[in-house]
Amino acid sequence: METSTKIGRDFLLGVQNYAHRNGSWSLDLQPGGLNQVLPHADTWKGAGIIARAASPSLFSAILKTKLPTVFFTLSERQRRAAADREIIEVFVEADTIGRLAADHLKDRGLTCFGFVGHTRDPDWSKRRERAFAKNLGSDWSIPMTPRMVTIGRPKAAGWLNG
Repeated sequence: METSTKIGRDFLLGVQNYAHRNGSWSLDLQPGGLNQVLPHADTWKGAGIIARAASPSLFSAILKTKLPTVFFTLSERQRRAAADREIIEVFVEADTIGRLAADHLKDRGLTCFGFVGHTRDPDWSKRRERAFAKNLGSDWSIPMTPRMVTIGRPKAAGWLNG
C-alpha cells in the first residue's frame, strides 16, 4: 500500500488499529508511492500481504507467492487474471460515489456538469463517471471524451472569475 496518498495512509492506519486490537502481528510497511515492489522472498518471511497492486509485475509477483492476500482496489483486468483464485479485495464503491456526487450537485440547483476522471487507474474512475452520468439522466448532455487538459495559473484564474 502506498503511503504517498491520504487514502493509502488511512487504509494502513485502519489495518494497524485492527492488528493492535485483535492480535500480536508484526507489520512490515514499505513507505512509498504506487510503484512499489515485493520484498525479496529469501529475506522476508511474511505470512500474508496487504497490497495495492498498481503494476502488472507487482500483481503477478504477489500471486506467485501463494500467500493469503488482501488487495486494495483491483482493476477489471486483474480480477479476470485471477478469476480461478480466491481473491479478497477492499474497494471503494465507485458507483455509489458517482451517484452521490450527481445528487449533491443537482440538489443545489446546478445545471451545468462536468466530470474529471483519473487516468492512472481508469477502471474505478470510469465506473464513477458512468454512475455520475446515469444519475444526471437527461441533464447530462455533453458526450464523455477522455482528454488531458493543462491549464496555467493565469488562464485558470480568468476561468474562475467568469
